[in-house]
Amino acid sequence: MSERNQSNLQSIISDMSPEKVAFLMGIMQQLYGKTMEDALPVILSANASAGKSGISFTPEEIDVLIACFSAQLSPAEQNRLTQVRQMMQLYQSRNPS
Repeated sequence: MSERNQSNLQSIISDMSPEKVAFLMGIMQQLYGKTMEDALPVILSANASAGKSGISFTPEEIDVLIACFSAQLSPAEQNRLTQVRQMMQLYQSRNPS
């Protein structure tokens, strides 16, 4: 990760509430060492838990989580993650909620 990207991530984290930071840290602990396939249930569960707790994340905050998670993935899995994100963004742009 470039110094600029790392600086941006740190800036976003420093602007987050302590509750959000703690929530993200908990997710990251659960995701540590998991493959993309193993991570999906953790992410879905965390999303549901955040909603029940009244916690929501900005797109930039979600990018922080994804950047931290992808740093532990193999290059092939990082490419797959990038492709999945691009497909999701395309789907969302064609099907706004």
